[in-house]
Parts: sequence; structure tokens; C-alpha cells
Amino acid sequence: KDVFKIKEMLNVSPQETAIAPNLTVKENLEFMAGVYQIKDKDKKINELIKKFKLDEVLKKRAKTLSGGWQRKVSIAISLINDPKLLFLDEPTLGLDVIARKELWKVINELKGKITIILTTHYMEEAESLSDRIGIMANGNLIDIGTSEELIKKNPNMKTHKFYWEKPIRRKTKPNHPCENDEALPEEIRGKHFESWTDLAGILGYGE
Repeated sequence: KDVFKIKEMLNVSPQETAIAPNLTVKENLEFMAGVYQIKDKDKKINELIKKFKLDEVLKKRAKTLSGGWQRKVSIAISLINDPKLLFLDEPTLGLDVIARKELWKVINELKGKITIILTTHYMEEAESLSDRIGIMANGNLIDIGTSEELIKKNPNMKTHKFYWEKPIRRKTKPNHPCENDEALPEEIRGKHFESWTDLAGILGYGE
């Protein structure tokens, strides 16, 4: 009924990094603190600087930062109003493995403090960060549960434990071959899957 009160409880870090490119990192934080009318904004900004270890880039313009730093700043900004519910849309898309792992650590530290709804195409990421996983195909939610529950429903889903990084359409060999490759179903053996949707389609989910 009270839209404004609901909005105060929410925030989002979209897939496209939501930062002002010509402002410095600190100016971005100060600007958004002003937008949300944060009462003790200096305290909150310093808290986020410490949490995301932004000291070394505070005076740099956002457009000069690497993709990993930009994502960190974007997520930091989304926490400026202490949301109870945070939406993270593809938070690690386009990041290298090291930057992705660093961001995973930050997200894991938020668990238990706020509710996070995260969308991802990376199967390993879904398992590492999520308490419950929903699989979508063609715009429909076709299954939901913990990773263990999903594997129990379909034993072939155990393949999510292996790390694939490139799309299946490239038909390339895995960068990280799984040890029991011969035990995998022939249709997915030696292939890369970038999304739950790709794997769900191959395994027959939603049919």
C-alpha cells in the first residue's frame, strides 16, 4: 500500500554497472547517499569503503576502473540504504576468475544479514552463493530447491559441480576437464555450459 516505504527496503545492482562514469568512487557514494537522504552518510560511506576495500580507488573516476572494481562499487552503492532485500543481476558477468571469486566473498559476507535474489548463468556460482536455486527456461520457472534437492531429482544434474566457462555453442574442450568425464551423459560430455538454462535444455527440463 505504501510504495515509498517498500522502495526504502529494496535496492538493486543491475547487470549494466550502475555508476556515474565521470564521478570518482567517493563522489558516487556521496551522491547516492544524498539521493537516499542517509542521515549519517559519512559513517555509512566509510563502512562501505571498509567492507569493499575501496580506499585505493576512492579518488579515481569510475570510468577508469577495471570491470571488477566497477562491479564492487555498483554493489556498494546498492547497499547505501541498508536494504532488507537486494537484487543482484548477473553480478559477476564478464569478470575474470580472480575478480569473480573476490566478489563471491563479498556476497557471502552479506548472507544472513539481508535477503539476496541473485540471477546468474554460472552454475558454480549458483551452487556457491545460493541457499535455494530456481532454474528458468524460456521465461518459466521450471524447478526450485537446494542444489542437493535438484541433484536428487535428476542425477545428471551432478555435472553442475564442474566448472564450465564457455558457451556450449563454441564446442570447445573444457578449460578444466572433469576427472570423471567418461561418467557423464554423452550429450554433455566434454562440453561447456554457461547457464542453467543451457544444461536444463539438454537434460530435458521443461519438456
